[in-house]
Amino acid sequence: MEYSKDIILGINYKNEKKGQAKKKIKHKLLISICTLCFALIVLDFVLVYKFIALLQTLV
Repeated sequence: MEYSKDIILGINYKNEKKGQAKKKIKHKLLISICTLCFALIVLDFVLVYKFIALLQTLV
């Protein structure tokens, strides 16, 4: 009886294994993006600092 109610009502039960696997992939992607952004920010600061130092030697 419960099986037929689920089909009629269209209830979809979550599968925990699939959800956890998707969360791990999502977290890995988020961490990768954050790491890349942090590396680019550091690179930007270094390049700006070196550019300002170069301008000061020319003046």
